[in-house]
Amino acid sequence: MIPHERELVERLKDEPFALLGINTDRDKEEYFRKAEEMGVTWRSSWQGSTSGPIPTQWGITGYPTLFLIDHEGVIVENRGAFLRNEEWLDAKIDELVAEAKRDARGEDDGSESDAEPEETFEETFEELEAEYEKAHGLWMKEVVAASRADDDEALGALFEKNPVPLFLPRFLRLADAGDVEAMRWIVTEARPGPGLPDKELGRLKVSYYERLIDEHALQAWIERVASALQWDVWLLGEEQAIALLRRLLAREDLHPRARPAAMGALGMTLSDAQSDEQREEGLALLRRLVESYPESEPAGRARGRIFRVERLQVGMVVPDFETTDVDGVPFELSDYRGKVVLLDFWGFW
Repeated sequence: MIPHERELVERLKDEPFALLGINTDRDKEEYFRKAEEMGVTWRSSWQGSTSGPIPTQWGITGYPTLFLIDHEGVIVENRGAFLRNEEWLDAKIDELVAEAKRDARGEDDGSESDAEPEETFEETFEELEAEYEKAHGLWMKEVVAASRADDDEALGALFEKNPVPLFLPRFLRLADAGDVEAMRWIVTEARPGPGLPDKELGRLKVSYYERLIDEHALQAWIERVASALQWDVWLLGEEQAIALLRRLLAREDLHPRARPAAMGALGMTLSDAQSDEQREEGLALLRRLVESYPESEPAGRARGRIFRVERLQVGMVVPDFETTDVDGVPFELSDYRGKVVLLDFWGFW
């Protein structure tokens, strides 16, 4: 993404266009080092983490996230689907820049971990988890390196080396023997991969979600199960994920710390649903979460989602913000009114 953004900045340097970054790296000195190394010359605001003020207010949950904004400050695109479609993005920006220039003139437009882990049968969850974490850590280092180099071929090859399918049978043996920690690992960590189709894993996860909800709602860690369900919507399907979240929230013995997490997960999932009625129900649940548990982390995320739904939809005028760039110079988003803006929430991590 960064090489393409460099090309955009260079190609449109004399045009009504601005690329703005909302950087979420934790270490500011490391940001400066990597920015110089990778040629990041465009204006960026350093937020210090993904929980910085602007990412939090805007409800950003995935990175990178981009907003394409026209010269009148209206949001044109707010999804990530175009992220790697450079041809589409270039064409759309060129179209918006031409429109900005026409308006300025007052014209009408006229229209290492790939080796199979050693098979053991008398192992504890702690031993297996430690072995998996080591393998996964080595694999992620390779993934990060390939991602930073924009090496799509290497990323594709690394997908085949994902350690999850290699370790899953061993976690399943522990789970089938009644190990609750292994059940929790399966629902929170397992992802599809080579030899592990989406449908097969989805069916497997549903059985363990049901067991954990029905037998362990009293545990504080059940809040992690609620969060995992929200992210597994794509795997389980909207209807199944919503049904499981309702089942969890209906438990009268649900751990107090888990209730806001369950409300947030169900509210977020419903607010993304296909049905208008469910989306309204989801927003109402998120508002109730903010009112009932205002200091909780789920309430913070709920505020971001409500803000995004109410203020960050295509066709709306983008809300202004005031921040300081990495050189200490204050600026506002509205300073760029009259230019096409590509607003990028990102990080080197």
